[in-house]
Amino acid sequence: MGLLLLLLGVPMATTLSAQTARPMTRPYADHRRFNWGFHVGAHVEDLIIDNLGPTEGEAQTLYAAVPSYSPGFSVGVIANYNPHIDWSIRVLPTLHFGEQRLLFKSWGETSEETFEFIPMRTSQIELPLLVKYSSVRFNDTRPYLVGGVYGLLNMGQKKGAPLQFAPLSAGWTFGVGCDIYLRYFKLSPELRFDFGVTDLIRHHRPDLDDGASLRYTNALRRGTGRMIMLTFCFE
Repeated sequence: MGLLLLLLGVPMATTLSAQTARPMTRPYADHRRFNWGFHVGAHVEDLIIDNLGPTEGEAQTLYAAVPSYSPGFSVGVIANYNPHIDWSIRVLPTLHFGEQRLLFKSWGETSEETFEFIPMRTSQIELPLLVKYSSVRFNDTRPYLVGGVYGLLNMGQKKGAPLQFAPLSAGWTFGVGCDIYLRYFKLSPELRFDFGVTDLIRHHRPDLDDGASLRYTNALRRGTGRMIMLTFCFE
């Protein structure tokens, strides 16, 4: 009886294995040392603000916050180096277009609370250096983890604006994604998180010569950036 079950079980296991495993599309795509591509996606920016609080000699106190988020657009190129089948080193120069809206709440001993929105349009070049670890490929999908550091260049800021970002900032980043192997290219949806570590606020403002405009900058001790980006990589 046991021999009969064994003989019946072998063909069934072979049939199930054939149903789950199928010929791979582009099976040698990850064996190339170098490959290139591009990516497009959307992002949402945040600003973690450390308010200075009440200051001596000021009639009013300002408190800043980010009340809502506006989606932005991201586009960039991909340079990928594969030293190992499971590991790769990636550089992704990326251009971000977006907007942040800061809400300033003002109050004093002899005045009522007032609120003021300050919009800040952003055009940024991000240069992340990433390490990617890919899991075992199953058919035409392969999940992966990615992490590293990035530098950020803020461009095109309006002169005389109440607030400006520092020209350069840096931070670390990590994310998850999945490689999908198609006939002519590899498509990789990726969700990545940026965490800034440097102060994003530009405190030295020689372009502002009146206290009324400087009070917004002076109200902030520090601000660090955050970003969530959903991008689609084509390689």
